[in-house]
Amino acid sequence: MKNLGILMLSVFMMVSCNTNGKKDSEIKVSEETTPTEKSIVGNDKDEHGCIGSAGYTWSELRQECIRTFEVGVRLNPVESNEDSTIISAFVVFNDAKSKAELFLPEAKGTMIMEQSEGKTFIKDQYTFNPEDATLSVNGEVTYKGAE
Repeated sequence: MKNLGILMLSVFMMVSCNTNGKKDSEIKVSEETTPTEKSIVGNDKDEHGCIGSAGYTWSELRQECIRTFEVGVRLNPVESNEDSTIISAFVVFNDAKSKAELFLPEAKGTMIMEQSEGKTFIKDQYTFNPEDATLSVNGEVTYKGAE
């Protein structure tokens, strides 16, 4: 009985290793499946050395690679559909909290905002109020702190 079990296990292992009847010389590895420098995960450093696939982006304000979702204030769009994906904006402060860097999803770069009278930060048409975590564009609140 023991020999029968070993025989069945051996047959199962041989069948499961089948390569559809192809010999080793017939099995070819295409060049497309061979790993290259371009296809290695984590090899996507930008000009500052930040690895985008790991969530890092360059902060002009801090002069270092950061993860905005770890160090910044998340702001979600005020108007959004329940069915659509929410793409957040982020605000990152310097150590003295006298300047703020704005990361908008629709913008290519970032924007450094200066603190004005009171506690608001202003740059061109953008105003960030840290007390209620709102970002206004031309006086209209477009992003609000995530709850």
